[in-house]
Amino acid sequence: MLVTSGPYAWIRHPMYTALLLGTFALARTADAGPAWLAWWALSLVLWTKSTLEERWMLAQHPGYAHSREQTKHFVPRVY
Repeated sequence: MLVTSGPYAWIRHPMYTALLLGTFALARTADAGPAWLAWWALSLVLWTKSTLEERWMLAQHPGYAHSREQTKHFVPRVY
């Protein structure tokens, strides 16, 4: 089932965005190099995972291509 309502109406990966925002806040409070390195590594993993998931969604759901054109990847109106 392809969900296009709620947060999915604005971005395609709202759970990943929430995770990145939460870990960004933690890295900021830690204010240490390893925390930022971990955040960047998590960002890379989630970007790669979302790219693979989108390929799968395009193959499984014909309406996903249109939904993908209407929404951003992680940040509404930006990316």
